[in-house]
Amino acid sequence: MDKCKRFEQQLLSKIVSPIKKSDLLSDYPDSEKNLAEKALQSLMDQNKIIKSKEGSRIVFSPVKEGMFSRKLIPIKGSTGNIYQVLFSIDDGKLKASCNCPAGKKSILCKHVIGIMLNDEDIHRELDNYGYLSVYNDYLAKLDESEKIKKEASNIKKKFERLLLR
Repeated sequence: MDKCKRFEQQLLSKIVSPIKKSDLLSDYPDSEKNLAEKALQSLMDQNKIIKSKEGSRIVFSPVKEGMFSRKLIPIKGSTGNIYQVLFSIDDGKLKASCNCPAGKKSILCKHVIGIMLNDEDIHRELDNYGYLSVYNDYLAKLDESEKIKKEASNIKKKFERLLLR
């Protein structure tokens, strides 16, 4: 087993609940701190731990079943372009981004919404972070607005028949 893997195992055994980096690395001599930090980064890259913020402290926590620290999902847009939707845990908050034109302007795009509708992991994280009720409210209002838009279109057609024919 190489040294980095050994460090990863040691660090994982220490991260059973949120812990500060200084506490994690306190047992390592200065000569090994660099390697321990590389192992820490490797664990984050493998989605085994997440880095988040608790108040003013940066902490590392274990990834629980069904959790993720980053999830990148390619999705085909209506124009045929392939966009990348990223869900991540940043500073202890669930974040989403898309590289479509709307997403680049920090507008919640249909690609992010579409994935949230169909991905169980994302849905679970929405619930874990307390966003699910707001998301469900949004979907209900979106459904209402579609019905109103359809009603308005029907009334417009009726008015057109009366006025223009």
